[in-house]
Amino acid sequence: MLKQKRQTQILETLRRDGEVLISGLSRWLGVAEMTVRRDIDALARQGLLTRIHGGAVPNEQPVLNAGETAREQFKIPNKEGKTAVARKALSFICDGITVYFDSGDTVFLLAQCLPGSYHITALTNSIPTAMELVKRPFVSVIMIGGEIKKSALACRGPAAEDALERFRVDLAFVGVGAVGGGGELFTGSVAEAGFKKSILAAADQSVVLADSSKIGKQSLCRFADANQIAVIITDDNIEPAQLSMLHESGAQVTVAKGGNTRASLIG
Repeated sequence: MLKQKRQTQILETLRRDGEVLISGLSRWLGVAEMTVRRDIDALARQGLLTRIHGGAVPNEQPVLNAGETAREQFKIPNKEGKTAVARKALSFICDGITVYFDSGDTVFLLAQCLPGSYHITALTNSIPTAMELVKRPFVSVIMIGGEIKKSALACRGPAAEDALERFRVDLAFVGVGAVGGGGELFTGSVAEAGFKKSILAAADQSVVLADSSKIGKQSLCRFADANQIAVIITDDNIEPAQLSMLHESGAQVTVAKGGNTRASLIG
């Protein structure tokens, strides 16, 4: 993997999870820990993160400019693939249901794609996603509170898990840090893993949104397996070998058209 792509993925993981560990990044990126240390040191010299023992944390978050949503200040990696996944996910939503929107880039893009005519009740722990959903006149939004993860502007932790226990939802859209070749679902922090387990427990049906850059990878914490969810939606930049491995694991995978011609529904 090229250095620039590695460093982009390190920054994306850091923004999503609030911290990164060298050991976890080494396994996920498939490179030596020394290579990860050099990447983190280079990013720290550019002022893009703060180096700590064994990993890195974000620098202080910028204050939002007036009229600018939280996500609009950040470049979304692989936005084309994530947008394709988000648009495909719309087909799972119908009027009158209760939907959980997890934190993360792809779920935020799903909220952006949601037509204003939909009548649903939406729950989310993500401040940017809540800000997007309240623009829809017929969407009732419930914010799940808790400790705010500053890098993603999303709530997590025991308080958020306790709040979520009060609800049942028809459908949950779940973001992930990585999807293993055997259908394992990963996230980059212990707090995130606990909260995502709570989302799955609250939902009658769970859909994982994972663009192709996350397939065939691993991250720090495994929080579920593919047999615990209804379907994984990814984009058509997924490698055929990765798609075959997911299929062999028993995962249900929907491939969204995003520029390639391999899109299909894999049962």
